[in-house]
Amino acid sequence: MWEKLYGFACNAAITSLTRARAGVIAETKTGARFVSQVLDEAAGILSAEGYPPHVLLVRGNDGLDEITTTTTTSAWIAQDGAVRQDTIDPSRLGISPALPADLVGGDASYNAQVVRELLAGRPGPVRDAVLLNAAGAVAVFNGLSDDVHADLLAAKDVVARAIDSGAGAALLDRWITLSSKLAASGE
Repeated sequence: MWEKLYGFACNAAITSLTRARAGVIAETKTGARFVSQVLDEAAGILSAEGYPPHVLLVRGNDGLDEITTTTTTSAWIAQDGAVRQDTIDPSRLGISPALPADLVGGDASYNAQVVRELLAGRPGPVRDAVLLNAAGAVAVFNGLSDDVHADLLAAKDVVARAIDSGAGAALLDRWITLSSKLAASGE
């Protein structure tokens, strides 16, 4: 959780300094370099502090603030007091390139349907993006090696099994039931 909060703080810093979203900044002439410098500095701070022991900061080279499936992703890996840069290539993980339009959400009803289809095991670009980003979290939790692609590939299989087991769909159903009860009771 601490890592995610630090990531939000990095995005907030970039946004506050430039008054635009990090993805928009990265698309400008010198913006990608600026975002990279902020993330490199953030990774260095995390590594110097020694907590958490493994950190993966990412920026999709399409401007998305996550591991992207439309192209490669720049990654800063902080561990054992050092920071290294790497590039995550989804094609090396068995993921076909997506089009940006494949990943665009919609209204609440549409997005809910996409989540249900994802949890039902529907293949496609949304599932690939979810698998890859969840794999990043699992890989960090497991501890990163010198081969980020091998770490992500192993974690991606774990995440796919978790989704395909039906546990995610069952949990979503429990959350819906609970939230409906709470809404009805006025809590």
